[in-house]
Amino acid sequence: MTQAWIPATFYRGGTSKGVFFHARDLPADREACSRLLLAVLGSPDPNGRQLDGMGGGISSLSKAVIIGPPSRPDADVDYTFIQLAVDKPVAEWSTNCGNLTSAVGPFAVDEGLLSTRDGEALVRIHQVNTAKLIHSRFPVKGGRAQVDGDFAIPGVAGTGARIRRVAQHLDADHFMLTYGDGIGDVDLDALVRTHLAQGRVGTVTGVHPASRYGEMHVDDGAVVEFNEKPTLATGWVSGGFFMFQKAFIEKYLDDDPSLLLEKAPLQHLARDGELSVFPHEGFWMGMDTYRDWTELNGLWDAGQAAWKVWEG
Repeated sequence: MTQAWIPATFYRGGTSKGVFFHARDLPADREACSRLLLAVLGSPDPNGRQLDGMGGGISSLSKAVIIGPPSRPDADVDYTFIQLAVDKPVAEWSTNCGNLTSAVGPFAVDEGLLSTRDGEALVRIHQVNTAKLIHSRFPVKGGRAQVDGDFAIPGVAGTGARIRRVAQHLDADHFMLTYGDGIGDVDLDALVRTHLAQGRVGTVTGVHPASRYGEMHVDDGAVVEFNEKPTLATGWVSGGFFMFQKAFIEKYLDDDPSLLLEKAPLQHLARDGELSVFPHEGFWMGMDTYRDWTELNGLWDAGQAAWKVWEG
């Protein structure tokens, strides 16, 4: 079999990695392009490892990006995102990846798709999947995007120190934060009321974890009740929606770039009796894997998105 050679670049953006292509180097036919991208990433792999490709065996490392000339006058480049399933021959073209979006501008500059001066660059990105316009700003030196810096994010070399670094922009006695990957119908107004009423330094939203397996109630060797992947009624996990007094920053955070919010800061806060819980009994789910993505989009498409609490 003769191998085909296609120019590509491997980029990390946030907590994801993907293979970047120029549109001119790929088939125009979507089905043919999907087959090619699946082969590049090593999918489908029934063992979930993608050893025969560039994928990393999990959804955040099984992605592709296509960059082409702009199809609208207010953009510098077109950007198409494709999520490739690890164990199935599935290429999903309908959504976007915020992590890899952050690498599109640097790719465009490094590949010479637009000219920039040293300093802060602005790349106007037409996100084709969602038909949105994104402005990406980042430093450029010597005609190339700068990749060195002291900023870190959870999942890469994560840190709670970045909260401390934005303290100067917090002008109230209390502030809220979340990770961005928790989906739920959490009542944020009620969270605020709980936090203020409890009077502790921090408040975390507690949610019931959903089981990945069927739950059985057994009596005398017989199954008397079976529930497929239920939300467990006992036990709590962090739902990732927090509220803190500003004093939390000075007392519990430092500038160590390896500092994780979930480790010493929250552990010490709980030890000191200064962490309240806001119990959420409604819908909540974390979107961490391709399986989660598929399940949540299925709920949305079926009109069963419990987290859609807005109009329109």
